[in-house]
Amino acid sequence: MTDKSYAQKAVEAVRGIPNNARRVYLWEFPEADLAAHQALPDTPRMKTYGDYLAAIAALQADLERRGSIVVRVKFSIATMLAELQERGWLNDVKHRAGVTGELGAKQ
Repeated sequence: MTDKSYAQKAVEAVRGIPNNARRVYLWEFPEADLAAHQALPDTPRMKTYGDYLAAIAALQADLERRGSIVVRVKFSIATMLAELQERGWLNDVKHRAGVTGELGAKQ
């Protein structure tokens, strides 16, 4: 999957954000978690961590062009899985975005 297609998929995941929402949180996991990230459901397989960072940068640039303030939220896959379980949420793109937003808002 190319960086652009990953960015497009991520944009689709955040499309539910109201137009007046100016702050968008993007999850950035540590490089050591790349294999664990690829094992998550509905997650594009990135060849390298650099590919992942490039995709996130492309998504961030697109969101900023549309007027959003983008905040990268850095935490591990283990933290994501624990947060999903604590909330009783499914492990899918929508709920991972929810966790990212909630953790980002606490920063």
